[in-house]
Amino acid sequence: MKFMIEYSTRSGSTYEESKRNLEQLLSVFSKWEQPSGLTIHAFVLKVEALSGYILIEADDPTMLSKFAAQFMVWNDAKFIPVVDVEQGVAAYNAGLAWVTEST
Repeated sequence: MKFMIEYSTRSGSTYEESKRNLEQLLSVFSKWEQPSGLTIHAFVLKVEALSGYILIEADDPTMLSKFAAQFMVWNDAKFIPVVDVEQGVAAYNAGLAWVTEST
């Protein structure tokens, strides 16, 4: 299943704390490797902020939990289940056909 992850890096309460947190995050991320069992289709940063989106695919939801846990010290994340537009349109058409038959 595919998920769109919306993430944002938390700020500290002071400049020094924010800087230290960001340095730690970048250091850890530089050593990170994509775990097997996950397919990352897109990993992007917003231009104006320390936040972004990841389009990820996994058959095992525990892999998503592991992925989130690796960076939860620094980031807030929201996992949103998504489907490819072709699948979504087919599902909407099936739903609409049911409504049409039922009315």
